[in-house]
Amino acid sequence: MSEQGMSEVNAPKPRLLFVEDEATLREHLAERLSDEYIVDTAGNGNDALLAVMRAKPILVVTDIVMPDMDGVELLKTLRQSPGTRGIPVLLISGRAPEAQRIEGFEEGADGFLAKPYTERELRALIRSMVRSARLRTEAANFRNIGERKQSEGDFRHALAQLRAREEQLRESQRHLAAEVESVRRLADELLDIGRITRGSVELKREKILLTDVLASAVEASRAGIDAQAHKLVIDVRPTVPVIIAGDRRRLAQIFANLLSNSTKYTDRGGTITLTLDFQGAHAVVSVRDTGIGIPPHALEHVFEMFSQVVPGDVRSEGGLGIGLALVRTLTQLHGGSVSASSQGPGTGSVFTVRLPVV
Repeated sequence: MSEQGMSEVNAPKPRLLFVEDEATLREHLAERLSDEYIVDTAGNGNDALLAVMRAKPILVVTDIVMPDMDGVELLKTLRQSPGTRGIPVLLISGRAPEAQRIEGFEEGADGFLAKPYTERELRALIRSMVRSARLRTEAANFRNIGERKQSEGDFRHALAQLRAREEQLRESQRHLAAEVESVRRLADELLDIGRITRGSVELKREKILLTDVLASAVEASRAGIDAQAHKLVIDVRPTVPVIIAGDRRRLAQIFANLLSNSTKYTDRGGTITLTLDFQGAHAVVSVRDTGIGIPPHALEHVFEMFSQVVPGDVRSEGGLGIGLALVRTLTQLHGGSVSASSQGPGTGSVFTVRLPVV
């Protein structure tokens, strides 16, 4: 067997998301395609968005005509979020009107397959789109590497330290990805502290879906969560879209910092729960963990600059204790509030953010 062939055999299966409201067809095709792919399924657009938050697929195959949220609305929502904008989408339908099919292409659909179709036809089209997606990802990675090299500047020393640590690390690729994310976040936090001190933090406000923001935060935190073998539970309780006015990047930073904090202070193999709910005129997002907890005397200080729950704790290495201070400042700039609670050491912690809805 050729070297390329051996590489393809050993490669992990790509993940697909198959969205179809007809349960029998959905489960049949998922089972048939499972020989080549990891196949997640959903019965409508809302369930599909939750599935994407839990695990990002390389391709979404969706029926157009569905209840609650149809395939075109799902496509529009995916294209609005930076974290999901690049996922290829294959639209399928046998009874969607021409105008709806055209709208799908105008919104950025990557392909269309008319019903009825054969399994062989579907499989061939999926293979082609997966290959194209991989080529685009590889090209984007090369571009990102070039852009990062151009912007080293002020962080050259930090990157040099990272390279030195890479010489010593013999851990898995997931641990390395988590380390890179930690250094990047530290650099961003240092820049933000300077902006806050000068009073120059500016918010680019827009109306956005809070679930999109949470999806971006989960994506940014995924490497660290996986590196610690944590279980991430996502609990979205509202049955209607939760829309807020704010800066998409800064809001994602709030929840990414909270997820990172829980990841860091929870022993390997713990559980982190991200919950979205309504409370009056506010959206309430909580991050609960099974970590080391917070002593009662430290609760009132956790959001202060350079504060650490347990000074000298090895899990604080590489951090300056400014992540939660940024969470509080950015939340207040959005007209919201944040609080922390814990029953004490060894009982885990809960961080709760309240933001006004539109």
